[in-house]
Amino acid sequence: HRCLTPPPPLPIKEQKVVVDELSNLKKNRVVYIQQRNSNLYFRADRGQTLGSCKKELDNMKKDLQDM
Repeated sequence: HRCLTPPPPLPIKEQKVVVDELSNLKKNRVVYIQQRNSNLYFRADRGQTLGSCKKELDNMKKDLQDM
């Protein structure tokens, strides 16, 4: 008998994809981030964006464990 664990919620999967995509970008690639509640995009630093996305993923995982 195997214990089946439920799949992670969709937002966590999506955030993992974002982190993976940013991690695999070449150093010289340009990254744009969307402003909240807006259709405006601004150029952003790839390293800072990757760091904040990883932090957000960690927070999402922590929130899931706290449930």
